[in-house]
Amino acid sequence: MHKSKRKTVLLKSLGGLLVATLLVAGVFWWTHRCPSDVGALVDLECSHERGNNPSDHSWTLKVDAAGKGTLVQERITRQISAPREILAFERALPDSRLCDLPSEIGGQVLDGARNTMRIKTTALDKTIALGYVPPDDPWDSAVLRAEKLWQLAENLTKGPNSTAGKK
Repeated sequence: MHKSKRKTVLLKSLGGLLVATLLVAGVFWWTHRCPSDVGALVDLECSHERGNNPSDHSWTLKVDAAGKGTLVQERITRQISAPREILAFERALPDSRLCDLPSEIGGQVLDGARNTMRIKTTALDKTIALGYVPPDDPWDSAVLRAEKLWQLAENLTKGPNSTAGKK
């Protein structure tokens, strides 16, 4: 009977340990899961580091949820207002599955351009670096979703109402 009591205690201990492990794993999953709603856009920061193309220029951009912000291009700072462009960007966020995107898409190559975007919403803060994507990867779902967001972000630099600022 003594051995059977030890077995019972051992089984109860193992059962308790299993329940505790499952509980901790469940809490971890719940707190780190991808939210179905990414929330409202808070701000967007983008940068483009030029590659070896002589007509390419580096720039940085920071805008708030209203599309107001600063664009620095060739050491010239401009205040921008691009409400339509930022609205188009924000509308694309739910379909992008933002938290599922990797933080690095493509790779760095010598003299290649490099793009980075930091997207802050009320539910998450995500930074994505985009580099060279090999020809066999352009149809990858993550690449397509990240490239769409980048193109919408880049539209902020091409079509905003802006006023030239000081160097």
